[in-house]
Amino acid sequence: VLMAAAAAAAGCQISCFTRSTISTCFTAGPTEATASAIIEYRESSGPFSSVEQLGEVKGIGPAKLESLRDQVVV
Repeated sequence: VLMAAAAAAAGCQISCFTRSTISTCFTAGPTEATASAIIEYRESSGPFSSVEQLGEVKGIGPAKLESLRDQVVV
């Protein structure tokens, strides 16, 4: 739990998290479907160059992007 809190405090590295580490990455964040969409986008398009690029992921609109913004880093 402490490790999860430390990871969340530092921000989730969206360019390298995996399906197995997603639950430790976010304090309150994407559903499993959204996490999968992020990973699929990254696998097809390459690493994220900005947090704003999450808005290009299927299922992430402006509101969800805003809720994730403080929890992720590139």
